[in-house]
Amino acid sequence: MEKNVDIYGNGNKLFIINAYEDNGADIYAKCEELGVKDYKLFVISGLSWDEELSPWPIDPLYKGDNFTGGADEYLKEMLQIISFAEEKYQEIYLVGYSLAGLFSLYAISKTNLFNGVASISGSLWYPDFDSYLLKKDLCKNIDYAYFSLGDKEANTKNALMARVKDKTETIITNLRKQGLKCFYEENEGNHFKDSELRIAKAIYALSNKKADLFD
Repeated sequence: MEKNVDIYGNGNKLFIINAYEDNGADIYAKCEELGVKDYKLFVISGLSWDEELSPWPIDPLYKGDNFTGGADEYLKEMLQIISFAEEKYQEIYLVGYSLAGLFSLYAISKTNLFNGVASISGSLWYPDFDSYLLKKDLCKNIDYAYFSLGDKEANTKNALMARVKDKTETIITNLRKQGLKCFYEENEGNHFKDSELRIAKAIYALSNKKADLFD
């Protein structure tokens, strides 16, 4: 599927964002409101969301789901799209919301490109993903990971998705044991509230790398 790429900002820290929709301008506006400094956004949209961001096939949770496990193929495509970045930028971060947040963590088990990662309202309920990540070596260049959830995201009738907070906390604990500096925060609302702001908050945190955020 042909991808759309939009670029915002002119800084030395590059943030790769896999976006559900073409909302890069809104994310950039929120970053500016928060006062993010020295950054560039590289926003990829037009993805086959379920297919390309799922690490392995699972049964549909709802009608219309299509988790076919295409993350490996998409990762190859994404790395081709951003192949310019490795020589041009000293700091490169991978940022994702929802299923793209799951993909961001999957990617750091597959490539050494990234210095930091963000999983915002990440689909970390995904079956067996916590155990998968525990068995894998992380990207050797990665130092920081940012996580956030809405405080109502676990309030769902779907038993699998209701475990998202527990799974997120388990993954953070395991990553910290591996020496990764992790920051976690909760935002008000469900999975869909203020997505652009939540992404911008992740970019702000990774860009600043303050000791009080990553401890």
